[in-house]
Amino acid sequence: MRKTLLSILGLGAALGLAACAPDDVLVHFGSESSAITDGTPHSGHPSVGQHTAGGGLCTATLIGPRTVLTAAHCGAGSGNYFEVGGQRIAASQRIVHPQYSAYGNANDISILILSQAVTSVQPTPINIATPTVGQPITLVGYGVTSENGSDSGTKRIAKNSIATVRATTISFLGSGNGTGNTCYGDSGGPAFVTVNGVEVVAGVTSYGTPPCGVDGVDTRVDAYKDWIAQVSNNDALMGEPPKPADSTAPTVRIVSPTPGGKVATSLTLSVDARDDTGVARVEVAYGGAIAAVRDTAPYDFQLQLQPGQHRIDVRALDGAGNQGTASVTVTVDAGATPTPTPSPGTYGASCSVGDNCQSKMCAEDPDYLGQKYCTQACTVQTGCPNGGQCYRTADPSLHVCGKPPVGQGGGNNSGGGGGGSTPGTNPDAPRPLDGGLTCAMGSEIAAPPLASLLALALLLLLARRRRR
Repeated sequence: MRKTLLSILGLGAALGLAACAPDDVLVHFGSESSAITDGTPHSGHPSVGQHTAGGGLCTATLIGPRTVLTAAHCGAGSGNYFEVGGQRIAASQRIVHPQYSAYGNANDISILILSQAVTSVQPTPINIATPTVGQPITLVGYGVTSENGSDSGTKRIAKNSIATVRATTISFLGSGNGTGNTCYGDSGGPAFVTVNGVEVVAGVTSYGTPPCGVDGVDTRVDAYKDWIAQVSNNDALMGEPPKPADSTAPTVRIVSPTPGGKVATSLTLSVDARDDTGVARVEVAYGGAIAAVRDTAPYDFQLQLQPGQHRIDVRALDGAGNQGTASVTVTVDAGATPTPTPSPGTYGASCSVGDNCQSKMCAEDPDYLGQKYCTQACTVQTGCPNGGQCYRTADPSLHVCGKPPVGQGGGNNSGGGGGGSTPGTNPDAPRPLDGGLTCAMGSEIAAPPLASLLALALLLLLARRRRR
């Protein structure tokens, strides 16, 4: 590997690259055997594999479960195959860019549609941002390591940086001293860049000036993103990898009855269940069988139990099937007073969801140690009960009540404060409507323009509707 070229153009044997002509002739890097010069053997980047057709070798990248990105000058022979993750999969289609021209190497990009999806390897997304001069790149390919080399077939990696950016190509220069380049067999392979912490395919190895190591020219992938999306039927990943599978289980808490308590044969089981993507359903079981299921909050269950000791199990599931559990053991006494069904609360009553309130509105107030309490609509004229203050929401037609700011008769604040404090004593507290407070319905009441912290989070949870 005396040169720093990646033999990224692998399938070019049929193009007669060995002829190498004068020094100013641009030649495909991988007609028959191209490899990365001044690169090192590499076992990473599992989405990069070998593209073979009619005896020729190129490099290619899996960019979707059934979509492979390579160069248009690769794969002209019969029978296109892609080898990745220990599999050799036939291509059912080879789609060459309609404006590809072998003369001048214009639009040197093509897509292979595989006959079956690859499930053992995560595809790499393509770059959708404009590359920039000086941007570091990572070259990976199966080509040879020198102009007359015969060591293709080994995956190698090298580093370089973008020297020029043109409408449909990027280029990089030189090899040696830690810098690598492309060579025969690297054709079709990737030039990776990192965008927002995500590695994406920014270039497809196309050609270079002989001998290998002088320079490399790649087709700019972002310039063809719409075409790639179209011909892959949106199978190709764009810009960032798919979000990781949800693996966070819901949290479950049994609010009542309390563990070890005595209850009547008729009782209400109240459950608080939450999940970052939303609770799909909550199940209640005892005696080895599911007794009740709810798919919306509030999770209150009316149960009938026989006298004796019972263990009640609660399971909450999200859409991905993750589950959280909780249990409580109670003693059922036929003579105990039945647990009353809780009535919706009025302004200021504790709540967990909107259905706990007569108004169907439950507010979470960070100024009161994150307490949740029932709120209600208000106007400047009518005001609010118990010294509360009226706040705007994102809906100009709706205002809601909030408890007085800390230092004005409520809450806890190490800065002190009895009822005689003036508005603004606590700079992080909510301010009254006439003080310019704005709030967002269903999410958070934001602090006034001069405050930097959130003041009050208002959660509008209508009946039979859960927040996701």
